[in-house]
Amino acid sequence: MNLGELITALEAADPTVTVRRGFTNPHSYRGDYMELAFEPTANVSVGAMLADARSALGATFQGYKGGDFEMREYTWCWLSEYGDASNETISPLALEAMLADTVQPAAATSAPADPGLRDRIARVIHRTVHPESDWGQQVRFGMHQQYLNVADAVLAVFPAPADRAAVLREALAAAEAINARFPFGCSGTTVVEELRRLADEAQQTEDQCVCGHLIDQHFEDVCQVGDCPCQDALTPEGAIGRAARDRRWKRERIRCGHVDIVYGRCTRYMDDHDDECVHENQPAT
Repeated sequence: MNLGELITALEAADPTVTVRRGFTNPHSYRGDYMELAFEPTANVSVGAMLADARSALGATFQGYKGGDFEMREYTWCWLSEYGDASNETISPLALEAMLADTVQPAAATSAPADPGLRDRIARVIHRTVHPESDWGQQVRFGMHQQYLNVADAVLAVFPAPADRAAVLREALAAAEAINARFPFGCSGTTVVEELRRLADEAQQTEDQCVCGHLIDQHFEDVCQVGDCPCQDALTPEGAIGRAARDRRWKRERIRCGHVDIVYGRCTRYMDDHDDECVHENQPAT
């Protein structure tokens, strides 16, 4: 993807959107000083990426080992730290994946439709964890807050169902299952931590391999779940990046990026570069 195409694609996107994985800091690419690279970064807005891309158009950057190189619309773009040749091109597919993986703003916590629901959930959990304890006494001594915190966690796991009885049954079942793991009962804090862990596991998608199982369920890249044939632990984002790089390597040979200040750019390609560089204006020996 060249710089002109990158700017056009970013102009078509919403500049206010923040993406999890983007780029910043344009510079001369170490792999080919005449080409442009951006450093990868996290949680950046589309508008900021567009500003960086526009700032590079027509700008002159110094190569890693010298020389000045102007970036134009047809200049090829890479995703790479300064001084590194990552071989990771910014392809249309890779950019599409970047723009699709957005950071969602935190949703405001809304009060339950039934104002007493939070309190009833807290009472049910308290009765399950400590059946011998009096709820009124917990309130008098200010010890009921931990159960209200548990109720908040339950409401986060089971959001806004219409059936109030179903909410209470879900909360009771979750609390009983957690409490059953401890022979002498457990504290409200333990219930909170366990419910939050269950919620995190239920929402875990970023660490999932393209085979459908978690990355943690792979050993040395081989999936350990049942008869799954997967032997290459890859997230969807990683798979997209690899496919883009594979297509790039198959389509083009990579030219040596070394530029001599006097004799110019090396004419050799990396796949047959097993000797010293031969520069464009280097006199014959």
